[in-house]
Amino acid sequence: MKKAPAWRDRKTEVYRTPLGLTVFTERERHAKGKAGRPTVITPLAISKLKEAWSIGATDAEACLFAGIGASTLVTYFQKHQGLVNERDALKQLPVFQSRRNVTDAIRERDIAVSQWYLERKAREEFAKTPEIAAVSLDLSKLLEEVERREAKEMEVPASVTIAPPAETIL
Repeated sequence: MKKAPAWRDRKTEVYRTPLGLTVFTERERHAKGKAGRPTVITPLAISKLKEAWSIGATDAEACLFAGIGASTLVTYFQKHQGLVNERDALKQLPVFQSRRNVTDAIRERDIAVSQWYLERKAREEFAKTPEIAAVSLDLSKLLEEVERREAKEMEVPASVTIAPPAETIL
């Protein structure tokens, strides 16, 4: 049977290392709710995730930036629904900022931006090129029409008579 280290204090169930560090035993860790592997999602990782999402990064890109795995993030999302909602809001931030920039430029009477905005928002009136409506073609009807026209071109009008071939003399 192995002996406990000399620096273990059995009364409090904590290890006192020679360096003066205190390490909780498994029983103590369970009592404090800190059993298992320490989480990699620290406050620093959360702030990095939020920073990445605020510039429109995908979850995979945000995980890479924060130094965590995608599966870890999914597991964390299951326990923290609030972060999912915050992520969705932060991903919309670049769109909002872009809209603000466009409207600020319009307020400053930037004619090029104003024209660009109108071409996209009021296309019927301000578009440079008219929109082409999507046309669905029934190819079978089109083919029938082409064949009918070709057959009509091949027909000989009734007013034209075709003379029989001349007899050949042998």
